[in-house]
Amino acid sequence: MRRRTFIGACLLMYMKMEEKGMEVPSHAISLVVNGLCKDGKPFEGMAILEKMVGRGGKANVAVYTALMDSFAKGGNEEQAMVVFDRMRSEGFEPVEVAYGAVVNCLCKAGKLERAKEWFEYFKEKGVGVNVVVYTLMGLEKPGWLMKRRSLTR
Repeated sequence: MRRRTFIGACLLMYMKMEEKGMEVPSHAISLVVNGLCKDGKPFEGMAILEKMVGRGGKANVAVYTALMDSFAKGGNEEQAMVVFDRMRSEGFEPVEVAYGAVVNCLCKAGKLERAKEWFEYFKEKGVGVNVVVYTLMGLEKPGWLMKRRSLTR
């Protein structure tokens, strides 16, 4: 099944369950939100998340990461950071992918000093920083491996 068809099927199932007043399990909502985010529709994903939270449900790191990444890829730095702050305020520690989304978003917005601050923060927290983040930070030039090693020590 193609991704777009799968996302559509998940969304259709979610809408039918909603119409019938059925309780939608959080893992199903996660699939829908993630699918919408992959489809470039983070605001729709956020609306579904808000509905779930309004009913007493809880989000998870994967949902927040998908939202952040989708907002960042769409150039909406402010909303990506709102999601990031919310995730942290709810006690979730972001994963490597979430940090990459933050750095990517800030770099695209031209906020390189802020991206560098976050990079340093990740190092302090002991978060594994992937090659994408190193590349975004301009460490892909000759000798980047040596620089990378010194940054992770």
